[in-house]
Amino acid sequence: MKYDVSTGHVTVLLRNLGFLTDVTLSGDGSVVLVSEATRSQLAQLWLMGARANTAEVVLSDVVEPDNIRRDAGSGDLFIAARRRRVGLGQLSAARDDSDLESICLRLQREQNVRETPSFEVNLVLGSERISECQGSGLDVYVTSMSARYIRIYRR
Repeated sequence: MKYDVSTGHVTVLLRNLGFLTDVTLSGDGSVVLVSEATRSQLAQLWLMGARANTAEVVLSDVVEPDNIRRDAGSGDLFIAARRRRVGLGQLSAARDDSDLESICLRLQREQNVRETPSFEVNLVLGSERISECQGSGLDVYVTSMSARYIRIYRR
């Protein structure tokens, strides 16, 4: 939803969403990324420009994408998610937890508002479920809601 402070008017931007885990605004404010856990997808809603008020799924081959965080220095986005362990470089939606691995995806700043963003698997973390990954400089910080730790990975 969008709220206009000057008029008090509320506009619904997207309907019928799955369980949302995060919403993040692009660096230039033209796009909102929406992480839907139950649908295992990341949607992109254009707020400005020729595609304003249109949405599309930009990532659907992960399982339960979670929090989206921005590296304050570079502007890159980091997304905690899971994927099914299959062949090298292949991703597919999983139906059970037996062969899932946690991953941290990175979307480079300059791709945040491109027509079709390209996600890079930044880290593969094994079977332990992560809820958040945050990049900062050359480091990636990872944490989980189910465990009490913060891990630091050097890129």
